[in-house]
Amino acid sequence: HNVVVVRIRTGTDNMPHNMAALVVISMATLSYFFYLGFKSGAKIEMSAKTLPPTHKIKTSLLRSSARNDGGSSNRDPPFIDIDDANIPDCAKDVFVELQNEAGGDRACRGLLIRDDIIVTSKECSSFNFTFDFAPLGNIKAWPHAALNSDIRMADSRLGFLEANPPHHHYFVDVPARRTRVFLSLRSGHGNGTAALITCEDNRPIAHNFPVGGETVPIEQIKGVVPADILWEHTDIHTAPTLSYRSQQWWTRRISRKDEEDTFRRMIDRYGGPPGSISLPKAHSKFVSRASALCEAIDPRGHRWASCFDNYFVRWQEEDPFSGTRFFDWMDFGNGKFLLERDRVEHFLPKAMSRDEQCDKEHLRFKKVLYFTNEQRALHEIYMTPSMDGTELVARYKHNDEPVPETMEDDPHLYMWDLDERFYVVDDAFNGEGMMLKHSGLIAGRPALSGGKAYFGKHGVIWGINFSSGHYRPKIGAVTMMYSWMKDRMGFNTTAMRWIGRTSWSEEDCGKTDWDEFDIPGYEDAAMLERSCREVTQSPTWIRAEDV
Repeated sequence: HNVVVVRIRTGTDNMPHNMAALVVISMATLSYFFYLGFKSGAKIEMSAKTLPPTHKIKTSLLRSSARNDGGSSNRDPPFIDIDDANIPDCAKDVFVELQNEAGGDRACRGLLIRDDIIVTSKECSSFNFTFDFAPLGNIKAWPHAALNSDIRMADSRLGFLEANPPHHHYFVDVPARRTRVFLSLRSGHGNGTAALITCEDNRPIAHNFPVGGETVPIEQIKGVVPADILWEHTDIHTAPTLSYRSQQWWTRRISRKDEEDTFRRMIDRYGGPPGSISLPKAHSKFVSRASALCEAIDPRGHRWASCFDNYFVRWQEEDPFSGTRFFDWMDFGNGKFLLERDRVEHFLPKAMSRDEQCDKEHLRFKKVLYFTNEQRALHEIYMTPSMDGTELVARYKHNDEPVPETMEDDPHLYMWDLDERFYVVDDAFNGEGMMLKHSGLIAGRPALSGGKAYFGKHGVIWGINFSSGHYRPKIGAVTMMYSWMKDRMGFNTTAMRWIGRTSWSEEDCGKTDWDEFDIPGYEDAAMLERSCREVTQSPTWIRAEDV
């Protein structure tokens, strides 16, 4: 503490000197009491008249809590206390209180503009905090290195914090975040005040952020924040509202064509090279292709492909169109009320199959297990001929154990991928409560073939079929497998049964355009046609009803 020593002189002639001394004492006393007040965190109401005319604060919305920060007088107070009682209801979850992770009395407030981005003061953007993120509870926030280092923020009094709550979802491999507030280019309202945040149709609009007893216009961060952040002048009247339980957020409006084009790109991505089998190529119509692909790219856990038809048709026919991406529409937008068990009147016509099996209550549990690379590796097999060459034996690569015997009417699922690796899942496998499907075994990727395999004792392969509802292999699949076993591996192709579909015959060998095949090792059209005719004339070629 500073000590002020004042000498008091006696005598009438010393009156001017003594008056000056009393003034010094009074000033020192007042300064000391102000110091105590600031140190204890006492709140002082600020008049809007003391602020610059273009940045006046509505005193009903803002109080300044000044603290002694031990720094120079030109530093911003570290804490601006926004009166929670006067924050509009639409913005209750937007302003967050930041608690210093290292402890101590430093506290800040922030504006949650996206689940992972918080706007705060420049000083506060240099520290680590925790904050309450509904409904998860406390999560961490730290300086946002990328945004804070933007050259446009060099002279700004604002800064950014970064958080990492769970993503809204992943669309394939692209993470999606929830945008929580609209940002405004308007810092004032023409009446001498600058509101922090306003509401329009229950949509929060941020105009300014309080720093050091003044308001800083939010427009300063335009061009710095990511492109998916919403702005009042472009998005406030068009952005669709999404919700889940008590949470609400918004997304930029898109056209139906934009989303359909996105699906077409995904169909090409998952389509595989010519000659392969894939989820989209198993169908001819766009809606069926998109619905089949939905299972693989479903951000909520690979729900059964057969159910997506019911929802995709409704999304396409929505009028007026909501401007929402399909998965957001289905789970968080207008489509979330379709096919609910207590809303029978919303079911699609009975002419469309599986409506009752695909209502939302059932669909939550109709999920396909999509194997990870590690899980898949446990089901990779290799084949070897028996000592006399009359049989083929399959063993798991990771432990050299033979593939278990199958029942006559209960074969194992298999997939043969683009790298000529065989995967077999036996019927005793625990699917963790989810369905086992061909699509899950190779995570929705394209392949060379897929179907079901029959095994005898000690891993002996009895026969292989080409029946998969997800992939629907054509005669090219059995042709490539026959060529691989005969020409590449040197196996006895009569050691097992080749089980074709009832609709396949040698005639299909002449109808298939083998020149279209563009798979390494299978580009020779003449070789493929010859293999096709050989397998369909093989003594172990049989045909069975499609499954």
